[in-house]
Amino acid sequence: MAILKWNEAYSVNVAVIDAQHKKLMDLVNQLYGSMKVGQGQSAVPQTLDELVKYASQHFTTEERLLESHGYPGLLRHRGQHVELLRQVEARRRELESGNGHLAVDLMMFLNDWLSRHVLEEDKQYAPFLNERGVH
Repeated sequence: MAILKWNEAYSVNVAVIDAQHKKLMDLVNQLYGSMKVGQGQSAVPQTLDELVKYASQHFTTEERLLESHGYPGLLRHRGQHVELLRQVEARRRELESGNGHLAVDLMMFLNDWLSRHVLEEDKQYAPFLNERGVH
C-alpha cells in the first residue's frame, strides 16, 4: 500500500528529476509499508539511511541542473534542501534515543514535505528549465 502515489501533477517535465522524485516516493512508501505490517521500528533506520543518501544525491543533481542554467531561485531552493536534511537528522536522533512513536511522525513529515516540496517548490523551476530545452 502506498501513501504517496505518482501522478502527472508531480511532473516537472525533466526526466531525470521526475525519475528521482518517483524513487523518493518509493522510499517513503517502503517505510509506510513496513510500518503497516508492524516492522516500522526495524525498518526505519535502514530505510531512513537510504532515503537520506538518495535525497542528498537528488538534491545535488537538481541544484547542479539549476545552477548550470542560472536559475535565479537557486539559493532559496538549496536552503530548503539543507533544512529538510537538518529536520530529518533531528528526527533520526530522536528515534535513536528510543522514542518509537517518532517513526509515524517521521513518515508523515516525509510524506508531507515531499509532496508539498515537489508540487509547490519544484514546480516553480519547471517552466524555467523547460524554456531552456531541459526535459
